[in-house]
Amino acid sequence: MNAPILPYEKESLLGFLRRMSETQGYSDVGEFLAGFGWRYGRPMIEEIEEVEKCLGAPEGALSRISPRAASDAPLLSWQFQRNHCATICPVCVRESIPHQQSWQHALVTACTRHDVQLVSKCPLCQNAIDPNKGGYRSCGCGLPFENFPIKKADQFDLAISALISGEVHPARSKLPPSLAFTSPNDIARLLMFLAGDALDQKTGKPGKAPYPKTAHDAREFLAPLEKVLCSWPDGFVAEVEQRLLRTERNTAPARLGKWYQRLMAFQDPAYTSFHETLKHVVANHFTGPYFGGTASDRHKRSWISAAEAARLIGVRAERIVDAVSAGLIEGKIDHSGFGHRHTMLPRHVAESTKAERESLLDKTKTREFLGISKNQFSLLEEAGVLEKTQPENRGPLVDGKYSQHELEKLVQGIASRARVFEGEAVEFRKVNLRFTTDKTGVIAFYQAVASGEISPAANSTSGAFADFAFPEEQVRQFLENFRSGGGWTVQELARITGWKEQCIAHWCDAGLIEHELNSHSRGVSRIIYPEALAAFQGTFVQVSSLAKHLNTTSRSLLKKFEENGIETVGAFQDGKATRGLLVAMSEIAKGLDRSLVTPVAGKSK
Repeated sequence: MNAPILPYEKESLLGFLRRMSETQGYSDVGEFLAGFGWRYGRPMIEEIEEVEKCLGAPEGALSRISPRAASDAPLLSWQFQRNHCATICPVCVRESIPHQQSWQHALVTACTRHDVQLVSKCPLCQNAIDPNKGGYRSCGCGLPFENFPIKKADQFDLAISALISGEVHPARSKLPPSLAFTSPNDIARLLMFLAGDALDQKTGKPGKAPYPKTAHDAREFLAPLEKVLCSWPDGFVAEVEQRLLRTERNTAPARLGKWYQRLMAFQDPAYTSFHETLKHVVANHFTGPYFGGTASDRHKRSWISAAEAARLIGVRAERIVDAVSAGLIEGKIDHSGFGHRHTMLPRHVAESTKAERESLLDKTKTREFLGISKNQFSLLEEAGVLEKTQPENRGPLVDGKYSQHELEKLVQGIASRARVFEGEAVEFRKVNLRFTTDKTGVIAFYQAVASGEISPAANSTSGAFADFAFPEEQVRQFLENFRSGGGWTVQELARITGWKEQCIAHWCDAGLIEHELNSHSRGVSRIIYPEALAAFQGTFVQVSSLAKHLNTTSRSLLKKFEENGIETVGAFQDGKATRGLLVAMSEIAKGLDRSLVTPVAGKSK
């Protein structure tokens, strides 16, 4: 059993079929394929698995070298196959080198092994080499390929052919540096786009150029690219400059048209030099007011679009458009097409706005700068420690209200007064309404810190302001002195006197006990001073206490009060019970009677 004939490395499918037909004794590849009911072309290639079976080739042997629509190998892309014309290198055929896959690529024009031109047309019959006629070594007319005229390929043809084939060749040094050693998978599409757009097509549609059929056609098709690619970057710069001068539209993308959009669609890193060069040209040579996305960050212009300004400043473009429209910032609006508006503003305006926004912080960034919580931030505001800038001193695109410079000066001033002390310390972040319920005292403490009355510890001022530490004993003493000034809260007075908190609070609300209101973490608290307590005790006595001392009951005592016209005050309803009954000393004096103090029958001491 004969061993199967296998494709050589980089051998083309057409070359393999021609070689196989020769081994089977056929002088014409078309006759060989016809014996199996095939003809070289797309229908046959789409059924390549069946062709493998017919020819006895191992599974996948021909599929691996077959052109296809979605191919990872650039040389096998169906889009760029010369399926209606065979192409050969006379020197390679003479040296029995297999027909290469690159020979069938529509844009490959030279053999990089021998630096000669590829040939697609027979010099004898003057016809293109038919893929379905002739043998492995000869044209259908009988002329051997090795007898075809040999012409030296120029450096540009060699550079492009090596680039598409992914081969290293000295001629590639003529190309842009990014393409000298790299061959992107879509390089043929880029070349087709650049060359096709350069031609004056009958359709008038750039990029609609037909694919060249022969190697000669490809050389003519690619010729205009030599000045663009081989004089890098001057040739490409000249091409962009020429396109910018074709119309008077006020945007660079509009002047460059679809050519710009299609060029920017090529995203391989090897094309970065094309994009950057285009941006450089626009920044330096475009005279219109608006250049869209074609400007390079390294080449700044005096006027920029609202979109670019938005990216620079960090706001929505709509805010800039509205501000320019309202005359709040310097800028201008150009109109084009059917109602299209293009808003521009001077770069210095955008840069100054950005600087102002960075210097004025909003609440969130202010809290982050100081390291404090939301509640502490509110208390510092209420204490007047954090001052807002005036609206008239802020730009229309500035959201922050707190000057970073003033905040830095405040923190540095507090830190400069740091001192060494012994004992426990408490961080500023912890002095809040969890540390004490006295809101007014906390505010006063913040004011004392800002004014320098209370100084931080010397070893605590290197971090955020919230981490500054203060003597805990001094902080607590300050809050205690400020909180009441010698007075008591309702809770403290209840513990001292044994009265119920509800009763004391009600008597305060009824105006029977003089007191002061003080801000509290949960609202307000009542502060009762000794003088007010003494005045209350000298004026009123609790009915329950009086009944206890008289060895009677409150109910009996109230009945006696009613009989003698003595009025009570301070009562309130607590469920079904009545609490807080008071009687004034003056009322007792008016209705004093011996019956008032007579013990209740049956009651013993």
